[in-house]
Amino acid sequence: TCRRQRQMCIRDRLQYWRSGGSSSPVLTPEADAVVARMTALSAAEETAVRNFVNGCVDDGNWDKLDEFWCFALNQTDALTGFKSFTATIPILGDPVFTSNGITLGTGGNNHIDTDVRLPLAPNYQVDDSEAGVYLHTQPAWGSGNNDLFGTQTGLTDPRLRMRHRGDDNNDFAASINGTATINTPLSAAAMDNTLYTLKATASAAELYFNGVLQPDAAGAQPTVPTTYAVWIGVCNDTDSELQPCRGGTFTSFYVGAALDTLAFYNRLATFQTALGVT
Repeated sequence: TCRRQRQMCIRDRLQYWRSGGSSSPVLTPEADAVVARMTALSAAEETAVRNFVNGCVDDGNWDKLDEFWCFALNQTDALTGFKSFTATIPILGDPVFTSNGITLGTGGNNHIDTDVRLPLAPNYQVDDSEAGVYLHTQPAWGSGNNDLFGTQTGLTDPRLRMRHRGDDNNDFAASINGTATINTPLSAAAMDNTLYTLKATASAAELYFNGVLQPDAAGAQPTVPTTYAVWIGVCNDTDSELQPCRGGTFTSFYVGAALDTLAFYNRLATFQTALGVT
């Protein structure tokens, strides 16, 4: 019986790959669990979700994710995490749900609260951690600092940040703890349609654009921020907004550890295209 089940699994996976991974996806327990958390998926959305999850399983990335959101899903399911969390947006915020994701308003209190507190994330560890956000579009930055996502517990405490510094030579000053300066100047337009990933090793922080490591990263020994949940579109500074990224459209977000980041980006790009993200 076990041998027959293995043969059927191999056959089904061959059928999935031969179909191009775009229709009639394999019914797997991983994808079934994700679909069960959703309540309003269209047939096309369900197929795209299943193909994405199955692809992440095949790449060895699925079990390394603590959580993943796709904000380009229908408005009902856009804030439902694929694993166990449910994100929220403050009642005073004025987000707009589009086929490209969630566009945060330009007023106060506009962010997405993932409710992920990093010490409780089983994969995210002191010297092996990763988080990333797909930024679809972002208006002109101006000269201030802007956080694509982040959390910190005071200036001297552990922190996870993905800060963009506007109008200077160090357009990214991303950090997991301490500062990792990435000398990669970007205009606002050049930032669109990019997966920004912040990773940590035992000695440094690393920044990836669409799965490609950027040069000139340096950082302190990473530690895990405590207590405060990760917010998207702003840094969560003791449950207060710090350096918000107003008006940006965010398509997805994930947190975990030790992923094959380029493989994950490729799966994500295929997934988002299937959903109609431009």
